[in-house]
Amino acid sequence: FVQQLIFRCNTTALFGEHFPQEIFEDFIIYDDNVHYLLAQIPFLSRKGKHAQNRIVAALDTYVSQVWSDDSGGHLKGASEVISNVSRELMLSGMTHDEVHHILLAFMWGMSSNHIRTAFWVLAHILTDPRASVGIRNQVREALDGRVTDISTFISTDEEYIDGPCFSACKGKHLAMHTIRMFIILCFYMFDMEV
Repeated sequence: FVQQLIFRCNTTALFGEHFPQEIFEDFIIYDDNVHYLLAQIPFLSRKGKHAQNRIVAALDTYVSQVWSDDSGGHLKGASEVISNVSRELMLSGMTHDEVHHILLAFMWGMSSNHIRTAFWVLAHILTDPRASVGIRNQVREALDGRVTDISTFISTDEEYIDGPCFSACKGKHLAMHTIRMFIILCFYMFDMEV
């Protein structure tokens, strides 16, 4: 449950609300078998390769649905980082298949690490009442009056998110992605009013 929730939050923060969440099971299979794929062990990498192919096909559908040629090209609803990476990959002359494999690698690098790390961070926060209260208060302070629900948060410009725990992340897009993922997690996990 926690893995799927963190995957959902992470991919929503990176790729936007239109990202196909049904690829979670394939993502876990891919994650569990990525070392076989990297080592190029044919009979052991088969399961991971099939999952990889299904994810790349889902990414192809997703990109074709949300791609916009406006402003030089971007993914509607995706984070600035993913939009910029996608645009540069598309402009580089790579095939769509190559672009989607690179997006998968990017997604895996961000999500796999977050799933494991966020699990243990959440375990700590949930067992330490002082940490839980402190974080909840900082999130409320940072979002006070600016965000009313998850939809408005996802589209909120990072310059409007402020507070002590966020100040170190200002202007750092990947760090802001982590903060977005964390706050989305708070919205999904807890009945949290802002």
